[in-house]
Parts: sequence; structure tokens; C-alpha cells
Amino acid sequence: MVDIFERLTYAPVSSAKTSGVPSIDFAAGREAARTNQTMINALDRLSSHAFKQSTRRNEIEGAAMGAQDPTATLRNLSGNPADFNVGESAAYQAAIKGLGAEIDVKAREAMGKEYI
Repeated sequence: MVDIFERLTYAPVSSAKTSGVPSIDFAAGREAARTNQTMINALDRLSSHAFKQSTRRNEIEGAAMGAQDPTATLRNLSGNPADFNVGESAAYQAAIKGLGAEIDVKAREAMGKEYI
């Protein structure tokens, strides 16, 4: 059979080789993921700042409410202080401090009158 098909050259026949897998760079995907993570971090910082400012504002408003009329504040905030929100907790603390100071002044005044 070798004689039937004549070779054009007498060089050895080499079998076909597969070419290597081309190297594909997914730079666009990596950059998109990096940009996405940067945006997520920026939004986290923004929302964290907004929540802190809101909490601080509620604390200030609650403290002002508690200091303005401590007796009414304590009447309105009946219940477990652990269940209060941020503003109610600040109002409760301010009302307790205000009433404590008021009772202290009245007690010292009464003791001073008794002492004289």
C-alpha cells in the first residue's frame, strides 16, 4: 500500500498538534467588579453617616423634650426603658436627671429650713 501513495517528500510525517489554549485577560470584568465594590463601600459610608446623624438628632430632640417637662415626659413614657427607641430613651434619661435635680434642690431647701 505504501507504493500506491507516493510521498512528495521523504520527511517524516508529524501528527497534528493542538494549539495551546489562548490566554484571555478578563480585565474588563475585574475592573467592573472593583468599581462595583468601590460604589458599595461609598454607599455604606454614606448610609452609615446618615443613620448616625439621624440618631444624634433624635437624641437631641428627646433630651430637649425630657428636659422641658420631666414629669409629663415620664408619665408619657410608661413601660420598660429597654423597649424605648433612641429619642424616647434620651427623653427618659433627661427627665430622670431633671427630676432628680429638682428633688435634690427641694430637699436641700427643706433641710436648710429645718436646720435654721
